[in-house]
Amino acid sequence: MPPDDQSPELSAARDKIHSLETEVNRLRQELAAAREKPGPDREDQRLQAALQALEEGEARFAAIFDHSPAAIYLKSPDGRLLMANRAVQGIFGRKLHEIVGKTDRQLLPAATAETIENNDRQVLRSQGSVEFQEVVDTPQGARIFLSVKFPLRDLDGKMVALGGISTDITEIHRADRERERLLAELTATLDSLETAVVVYDTEGTITRMNRAAERGMGYDRATFEKPFSERYSLWRLSSAEGRPQPVESSFFPRVMAGEVIRGEICILHREKGRKTLISINGSPIHTPDGKLQGAVVTFTDVSTVQALQEKRDEILRNLSADLVTPVTAILGFATHLKESPELDETLSRQQRDYLETIVTHAQDLRDRITRLGEAVRHDETQLSDRKVSGS
Repeated sequence: MPPDDQSPELSAARDKIHSLETEVNRLRQELAAAREKPGPDREDQRLQAALQALEEGEARFAAIFDHSPAAIYLKSPDGRLLMANRAVQGIFGRKLHEIVGKTDRQLLPAATAETIENNDRQVLRSQGSVEFQEVVDTPQGARIFLSVKFPLRDLDGKMVALGGISTDITEIHRADRERERLLAELTATLDSLETAVVVYDTEGTITRMNRAAERGMGYDRATFEKPFSERYSLWRLSSAEGRPQPVESSFFPRVMAGEVIRGEICILHREKGRKTLISINGSPIHTPDGKLQGAVVTFTDVSTVQALQEKRDEILRNLSADLVTPVTAILGFATHLKESPELDETLSRQQRDYLETIVTHAQDLRDRITRLGEAVRHDETQLSDRKVSGS
């Protein structure tokens, strides 16, 4: 059976041909009836009108036939080409008189001809319209055609020819293949990520997710198809401070309202009391004309990174505290020696230079340790603010 997505050009051309065939057949019947019943001048006028209408109908048919971008042709039941429009001549790179009367085996490579002949026989057996996708070698290279073939009958209902309309869909086919290639490339790229990537439509239905998301969410098919609000309730998501996040203020409705979420830290409460610290990023998706199409959201497990960062900060805090006291003591003692009037006369020039060097380096080291402690406290404050605001 022909697919539902027949091209409009094919359907329109076939409808016009059918309409013209009906009109020609009707006029032929009237002409035959007029010839069998000779009468007065009124019958002659009717005959002349019928002949004129027939000629006009054939002229319209010829115009459509020759100017159609689709290849239109008629074959005899034994496979010989009876009629062909300009598009057919262009496919073969030959003029009409060079192809009329020839079979597919005389015009095409054997394998291609055999395939087309098998398709034609299927039409003859089915006695109805059948659609095929056919590959034909042309002077321009192999081309792919969407062909609709159908039987043509005379007034007695006897099949006298096979008609065909073939539209070149090579570029469409190439575009489809390129789309499939890019889609496969995108899928492989997303599946290689450890970050969960989920694409939603405007209703919150998941239209795409990578393997990390499938593993992390653990949805079965029934859960996968539930509305967003029901799926969200299974997550038990809270802020970094543990405050529950209701669905109306969750990431999806916010992104759909136009907000871009970057690095919002939340806690995912799992079964058996397990908790996972995740970073959420989300952005709306728009079509080229600006229409809201959905949203893409990523979920990254930052529990390990957060634990390592906290451990690092703890080490740096302890290191800062452990170092600042002895360095301060060294600085104070060296400064005292340097500024003591009792020792000023007993110290040589070289010794005073040594003291100056000790004071300078001790001061620099203490400043560095102080800045390290301040940096750790600043990072902790930023992380805390990020957890609260999600900014």
